[in-house]
Amino acid sequence: MGGVAGLMLKKEDLIVSVDCTVKSAVGYPAPHTHGYKSDLELEVNYADAPPIRKLLFNGFVPPIGAGDRIRAYIFKAKEIREPPSSAPGALPEIHYTPRSFKTKEAAIKIEKLKIETVGDAAKVVATYITEEYLNLTENKS
Repeated sequence: MGGVAGLMLKKEDLIVSVDCTVKSAVGYPAPHTHGYKSDLELEVNYADAPPIRKLLFNGFVPPIGAGDRIRAYIFKAKEIREPPSSAPGALPEIHYTPRSFKTKEAAIKIEKLKIETVGDAAKVVATYITEEYLNLTENKS
């Protein structure tokens, strides 16, 4: 089995979370599907914050609005395809490597957070997942 510069990471190891505040949210029907999409404009307020300003969510439009605190899970990886071996019916090997954050990212899972009082840990009050999240996290063994 080949490898990209000796780096062999599992897909689920490349799912990262980012806590942020929603500045605005728009949901709309997804063209050519029976599903929905949403765009969330974000404010990420902490030291060393990633440059994310817009979050796309490809799934059920969550009831999230301006001022809500969320934790967005992002598959922060790029796909590397190695050419297939010369064996008949061989498929290319697919590997994933870490990548930098972009200003526009796709969330594969969103948790809506609630903080009762200042200093308390955030409590997850709702979770929304996409089909991609299910595909990335299944068969972990």
